[in-house]
Amino acid sequence: MSATKKPWVNGPFALISSSKSGDSLEKPASGVRKCAAEMSAVHSLLIRGINAIHLQAVNVAQRGTKKDKLDFSNFCWVWSEELQEHHNIEETMIFPEINELAGVPGLMDANVEEHKMFHDGLSNFRNYIDKIREEGRN
Repeated sequence: MSATKKPWVNGPFALISSSKSGDSLEKPASGVRKCAAEMSAVHSLLIRGINAIHLQAVNVAQRGTKKDKLDFSNFCWVWSEELQEHHNIEETMIFPEINELAGVPGLMDANVEEHKMFHDGLSNFRNYIDKIREEGRN
């Protein structure tokens, strides 16, 4: 497979460039722009995780050993834990602080609603992964 066709973990879901915040090696962002750059990096980390899961699930399912499947399910579980923790921190600490600093109550409500769109699917994913983890331990 040529280097241009290798499915690295920067797809299928696109990463978020911190340059959108004005951050660069030559001129690092500061203040709220730095916060935006860091949030871009954190979201890209989460996106790389789901991309890795998406790209490797078939390989592990078709060719993985019992241990490979347990290891992969543990990776999936940790990724889902990190996503839940990230959403919790945003919703309980970061978003309320942004609302207060901006002086606009409810400014970040759309982001909370966006998170809610994940919840049922993430819960189903975690239940499925938990079953695989349990089977792998037996």
